[in-house]
Amino acid sequence: LQTVLTRYFAELKAQENKEGVQVLFRAFLKRILLLNGFFSVIIFILAPRFVDFLQIISKTFVYMSIVAMISSSFLVLTLSTMQGIHLFERIAANSIFLGFSKLITGVFFVFAGLQSLGGFLAFVVANIFASIFSLFQLPSWIFKISKKLYAQYKPQIRLKEIYGYFLPVSIALIANTLFI
Repeated sequence: LQTVLTRYFAELKAQENKEGVQVLFRAFLKRILLLNGFFSVIIFILAPRFVDFLQIISKTFVYMSIVAMISSSFLVLTLSTMQGIHLFERIAANSIFLGFSKLITGVFFVFAGLQSLGGFLAFVVANIFASIFSLFQLPSWIFKISKKLYAQYKPQIRLKEIYGYFLPVSIALIANTLFI
């Protein structure tokens, strides 16, 4: 998703279409919220089955996975926005922040006696911190769009084209990853 969104954010930036960037951000923010809600409910309901199948001691790992999924998807949206509108130094800062957050929280939680749960919890907490940090890194104008402007510019965002582009890019990236 990050690769696809970056392309479209960059295209809108090249056209100097601020409203388009705002609309695309808001449109995918809504979609991410809906998908996260849907998958969170499904995973929550199926948590006992996941615990049995994966032979995990506690459902806590499954519940933390839900939080990780939500925070990671918001991070994908914010990072693709920053990359598309050429805020590369902010992406680098976020990457450094994420890495140090994982390290510091991981050491803390493991030394606090949480063992493997502490390592996983560090990953989740670091993703939450990085997601929040990335929201503050985005220019404030991205969040300032009225409902009227959103309705006016939404038809310019070619969602069917974006979804159509998503499939071959996903297949190519997955095939490349499987090959490696």
